[in-house]
Amino acid sequence: MGYRKVDGVFWTDPKVRSLTEQERYLFLYCITCPSAHSSGLYYNPMPMISYETGINDKALSKAFGSLREGLMVYSGSLSGVIFVRNMLKFQAPNKNEKESIAKHLKTIQDKELLIMFLDTYTEYWEGFDKASLRVGEGFGKDTDTNTKTDTKTNTDIEPSAKVDGFAIFEDAWDKYPKDCRRTAVTEFEWLKKQHKDWKSILPLLKPAMENYSAIIKNKQKADPTTKVKHMQGWLTERRWEMYKPQPKSESKPKELRFVDLEKDYPDIS
Repeated sequence: MGYRKVDGVFWTDPKVRSLTEQERYLFLYCITCPSAHSSGLYYNPMPMISYETGINDKALSKAFGSLREGLMVYSGSLSGVIFVRNMLKFQAPNKNEKESIAKHLKTIQDKELLIMFLDTYTEYWEGFDKASLRVGEGFGKDTDTNTKTDTKTNTDIEPSAKVDGFAIFEDAWDKYPKDCRRTAVTEFEWLKKQHKDWKSILPLLKPAMENYSAIIKNKQKADPTTKVKHMQGWLTERRWEMYKPQPKSESKPKELRFVDLEKDYPDIS
């Protein structure tokens, strides 16, 4: 059983202090549980978490929701993968451990959380062979070459079939002027955190982002120094409402009428 570091600032961190007793307990469990990995990204299905913590399914779902909103812990309900966002920062692994983590990442069967992990620790892997961090052969595929099956893993779900709306968001994200250093996964989580009505917002994003992109391109032609607003700010300020395409009004010819001097120019004597 590996030991996990829990920094003393854990108990004074404003985010931790804002949690309820049960949420704080669950957060501590995610860092120290038997399945935890120093990377913060590991497999631990909900039934096991419920069994080990003694928290029932309903309370567990609510507590994970709070941790997710606080950008502290993410859970893949279908994949059973957990991502403790800042855990690796406090584990201080050496070069040999980096290689071990790289191998561990290839076992993670949740593509979205894996991308989120790589996006979070981009600078951490500087000077390391980043190609080895990408998914290995067989990730999200049937590894048995002697059998054929139509069964798909969580990472193979067709974009149109994803019920969480990420595919719709990703399609819109792709139209945004590329001044984004964050991935679509990170921006999607930000949208859900900032706006409770995010589901109704999703269909509005793509046309607004396309319109915004066209406006920015025209401005940059006139002034190359024109800057693009970071997407998180754009989302926070609900700018899809500002940049939604306006319907073209059909111009109708004005009706000709005779001038009525008494009505139209009453001051004329």
